[in-house]
Amino acid sequence: MVVIRKTVKRRETRPPESHRGVFEKEMATLRLLRTLSHPNIVPLLGSYTYDRQHNFLFPYFAIDLKTFLEQNARFGEFRQDFTFYLALCGLASALEHTHGLHLKAEENGLDFDAIGYHHDLRPANILVSKSTFILADFGLGELKPDASRSDTPWKMGAGDYIAPECRDASLVHQRVGRAIDVWAFGCLTAEVMTYMRRGPAGVQKFRESRLADMRPGWQSTYFHDASNELKPSVRSWLEKLESVPSSPANQIIQIAFRTLEPNPDARPRMSQIRRSLTIPALRALFSAVLEIFGKYMDIAEQRRSLPMQLWFEGERIRAFDGALSRDYDEPHIFKDFERYSACCKAIMAIFHRIESALDLSGTRNLGDLLVERFHGGNDSPEAPIQILVQNLWDLLPQADTRRAQAAWFQSMKMDDMDRLKKIDTYLQSHRREDSAEVGARTHMRAILLQMQNEPGTGAAEFFHPRQYLDALKVVNGHTYGLFKRTQRVLVEQMYYRPERDAVPSEERLLIMQLRAKDFGTDPKPSGLRILKCLGFVEQIEEKDGAHGYWFLYDLPHGVDDGVFNPPVTLRQLLLKEVELPQELILAGQLPLRSKFQLAHSLALFFEEFYSVGCLHENFNPNNVIFAAGPTISWSQPYVVGFHKSRPDGQTWSTEGPSDVTKWQEYGQHPDYRRKGRFVLEYDYYSLGLVLLQIAGWTPLESWFRKTACKSMAPETFREHLRDKYVPRLAATVGEVYRDVVRTCLDGTLEQDRNSSPSKDLNKEVFHLFIEKVAKPLEVLSQLCI
Repeated sequence: MVVIRKTVKRRETRPPESHRGVFEKEMATLRLLRTLSHPNIVPLLGSYTYDRQHNFLFPYFAIDLKTFLEQNARFGEFRQDFTFYLALCGLASALEHTHGLHLKAEENGLDFDAIGYHHDLRPANILVSKSTFILADFGLGELKPDASRSDTPWKMGAGDYIAPECRDASLVHQRVGRAIDVWAFGCLTAEVMTYMRRGPAGVQKFRESRLADMRPGWQSTYFHDASNELKPSVRSWLEKLESVPSSPANQIIQIAFRTLEPNPDARPRMSQIRRSLTIPALRALFSAVLEIFGKYMDIAEQRRSLPMQLWFEGERIRAFDGALSRDYDEPHIFKDFERYSACCKAIMAIFHRIESALDLSGTRNLGDLLVERFHGGNDSPEAPIQILVQNLWDLLPQADTRRAQAAWFQSMKMDDMDRLKKIDTYLQSHRREDSAEVGARTHMRAILLQMQNEPGTGAAEFFHPRQYLDALKVVNGHTYGLFKRTQRVLVEQMYYRPERDAVPSEERLLIMQLRAKDFGTDPKPSGLRILKCLGFVEQIEEKDGAHGYWFLYDLPHGVDDGVFNPPVTLRQLLLKEVELPQELILAGQLPLRSKFQLAHSLALFFEEFYSVGCLHENFNPNNVIFAAGPTISWSQPYVVGFHKSRPDGQTWSTEGPSDVTKWQEYGQHPDYRRKGRFVLEYDYYSLGLVLLQIAGWTPLESWFRKTACKSMAPETFREHLRDKYVPRLAATVGEVYRDVVRTCLDGTLEQDRNSSPSKDLNKEVFHLFIEKVAKPLEVLSQLCI
């Protein structure tokens, strides 16, 4: 093993015990950092003293960053731009852990918290491996107990990265804190990005541009000027270095600007910088993977040898990338560095596997080589790539996995039918356990898209003779009957309004067939709490000749035990029509745990329902049901009432608001009755009203019956609930739940429908709903488990 020795410099003017103190101080810091085992902090291998000379031993690295920035040829894996971003993020994490060291006995062998600093961050003290930057030379650094002061007298440093606050106007050294490391990191980032864009000659020109007078007779290439402000030449250089807007490189440069803040109190912390660097770094890495994967697939398609499995893995990579795109400004999927590092390793493994399969450095015909590898037994790349992609997906929590897949589907346009059908066909034939949820969602969405794109396709097996349904009875606002004289079913009646008479009967029948097929999909996504559709019958009323269809749904398990016990509706529970003595801990109130579980399940339903392309249009407490039984499973409600439900999109007609009683009208968004066209945020508004009712365990009509509310217009009633009752939720269900309800009711999710295409607006609304409603409710539901 090759090692490198660092010798503590001896100064003849100082006594030997002084050298010993410097050595022991650095030794203490290095030992603690070695316990941390951070991949971007140089590990101490050992130390010794010989002839009163103190020495440290470290692993050997070929070059430091100073030499790196002088080389014309990029070193190691830095031939790829994304390696620069990953290396900067790793170095930021090393400084973050140095500034706030937290050791845990179960992970590091001891419990210890400390604050620290490096105070000599410059290219000569950064080592470079083939793929990252390593923080080294802690001679001026220190780790102190957590309760100690974080500032310290500035020691004389070297290089161009000295922060403005290190000296005062009289050049007297000042007390400084960890912020000088932040300034130095910004300087380093600026030079690294310059090298990446313009090579060593660019770095040299950048340094020359900074040369200016600090005092009479004293010039420097510092990043700040004599008045301790950022030099205009630095600002101008970085602005010219920017190119493609919103690119990862520009994001990194903007982070450099933030760190080069002259006021140390206004500079971001290293933890903030590291988090900001995470997403641009991952986005750059994903971009490279998608590019090389696209090249790989193009060659395979040209040879007509692209395996379906490999194509599907490419789709999964795109889906993961789409999840990161949503989190570009505020990363939350990979907040901790360990998960981020694991993600980078997983993506890099995919990149290197594809790069190896392409064998770009080889001399053989690339197409022939690729065909051989596709069909070459153990060398076939698709199975290893499937494993690598699954390793990547396994890093996501289940909720983020579901949302990444939902975002993937939302990215597909109506003309992506072939793409969606290919995914559906592949998953239907392979039945992969790792893709069960995405398979169910894909199948449902494919059916809905088929309604519009392939009108010649139907599902006649779901169309049953009218005589198959009898023994109809209405209970708690829902119709139940017997299907084929043996099976209890929920019946939802859908009649056509006169204005739809122009729709040909064949097309109406086709829509009914395909809707039944979609809701009859089995299995369904786990969060999509809908009953299985058994089909429909055609119905013509003798009295007025109204023409419609009755949909039949299988009832929840445990309902039919010989004596018909209809499902319990949420409205019944809110009206106290169902007795739940064991579950009520306060008079008329449900425990918080149950409320949070129910609220999250309903939000998850809408998350899944829209991800397969549907709007509900009639959500209220009466359309939330539970299986009849001795107890209520609050996390497993079923949503019904789909007689007005339709696929999302401008090509589908809206049934319009019904003529209903006053309190029910107030359960709909006020603009629905005025505009007559249902949009996505109206479903979320209805959800907000239901969440408000759950919070107070009071039905909406109880509020409406109050004298002050009876004469209110729907919009006024909305404002009344929002301004008077929503604020009160903080005291009963907490601020997070209150903010969720407010988001649904106050217009936060609503968009100007004249500003851009409806599909783009719906994507924006959907993502806001995930961030501000679904995720907070998920957190609340987990707190009470």
